[in-house]
Amino acid sequence: MRDVSLILDIGKSNTRLFLFDENVNIVHETRISIPMLQGDDGFLFDDFESIFNWFLRQLKIIGDDREFCIRALNVCSFGATMAHIDDNGQLIHPIVAYTSKSPEGLDDEFRAWIQTIPGGNIQLGTPVLCQFLNVAKQLYYLRKFKPEIADKVRFSFFLPQYFIYRLTGAIVSEASCYGTHTCLWDFHMMAPSFDILDGLGWLEKMPRLNNPLNLCQLNNEYKKLIRTTKSLTVGPGVHDTAAALSAYWQSMDEEFVLLTTGSWNIALNPFADFSLTEADLASGTRYYLTPHLQRVRASRVFAGREHELQLQRICDHFGVQPVTPEKSLTEYLQKFFANPSCGMLTATAMVGTGPFPNMPKSDWNLDVFDTAEEAYARLCLDLAVLTAFCLENVNHNNVQRYIVDGKFNQNPWFIKILAMLLQPNELYSSNLAEAGATGAAMAIHHFWAPEPEITPQIKFKKIEIDHIAGLRVYAEWLLSYYTDLNG
Repeated sequence: MRDVSLILDIGKSNTRLFLFDENVNIVHETRISIPMLQGDDGFLFDDFESIFNWFLRQLKIIGDDREFCIRALNVCSFGATMAHIDDNGQLIHPIVAYTSKSPEGLDDEFRAWIQTIPGGNIQLGTPVLCQFLNVAKQLYYLRKFKPEIADKVRFSFFLPQYFIYRLTGAIVSEASCYGTHTCLWDFHMMAPSFDILDGLGWLEKMPRLNNPLNLCQLNNEYKKLIRTTKSLTVGPGVHDTAAALSAYWQSMDEEFVLLTTGSWNIALNPFADFSLTEADLASGTRYYLTPHLQRVRASRVFAGREHELQLQRICDHFGVQPVTPEKSLTEYLQKFFANPSCGMLTATAMVGTGPFPNMPKSDWNLDVFDTAEEAYARLCLDLAVLTAFCLENVNHNNVQRYIVDGKFNQNPWFIKILAMLLQPNELYSSNLAEAGATGAAMAIHHFWAPEPEITPQIKFKKIEIDHIAGLRVYAEWLLSYYTDLNG
């Protein structure tokens, strides 16, 4: 049997289970897509029990196969999600999805309350966001609208730590989950915000902050599923973006700015020495936090979800899937530059998020395009302009190398346009297929592997660029248009 670590990566689109060997290579992978549950009044809920039960079934399959011996386990997941348990350890309220529509008036009320907190949004490291992307807004909602539930909450966990709690009984919180636009972290004191938690009546409901070096053990009932009596170390869980950043940070010597791409395109600069300003907040820039309490300059746009929705509309409208031959891109771009307002992307998923939250929501007019490829080229162009804006927002220390990770790595048109927009700086893709899961594996690797300091051997490929007249002018026009909409 081969010794491995197991990583569960909970994503919005897919939940994936990976096994990593002693060299931090993936030797097994399986995945499932579990839809959210529909509630009342615009609420959506993450179907945790289905995810957990699927995970247990996978443990049994691995145990029955007898090919792998699991020595350590960790979890990474998306953020802005909390689970609340009562005195009996039972979930007291469904797990609210951050994409749920917030009740009418809640955003304004919450924003006004945040302004009464000393230091306000700057000290909390994030603007007030739409839906339930600020975890503090979820707690505010429970306190104001469902006080009978809020009063019965014994502990509130971020999603990775709730999974760990179910596996081990450990009651902890974790820094990278706190530090992701929650409005629960004080970036001046570098600790959970006393003023926020006290104001919400949640001081005693948040578990202690875990030391990344403090691990726990898998409960015996789950050890039986994988047929082991050996000790099995379990990590504290981590935010997926922080895990992805960690995988690159530990494997590279030179400074870089990382772009992680999935549902969100997130620009991360762990090397920028800066203090957040009101102008930063207005442009969507905020702090993220690593598991080791290091501040990261971050900016993001909901480009992956927008891409997913609009690509489906393109396929439905034209009846075909667009193809992306490189020779066609220049021709399409030059046509767009000649009449920039014709066919400009209008947002669906991105509304209320990112650097331009006030962009209008409407159905993007596809009738102006002759082919699916032409429409798709415009989609890639406008998403690349917004993504480049986020990257340049975090690069205050003039880092020369940008790295793109995630699903947009496989999109040749988007990547080429982005590389052209970022010049003279250079854009690189990498062969690290699952950075979030890899980072989560590296966090527990030294507790079980014979060579604890090993890091993945990442290979980079520079994105070659063309020089297309008008691209920079178009980008400036589009950003100016969005800026005017945001006042």
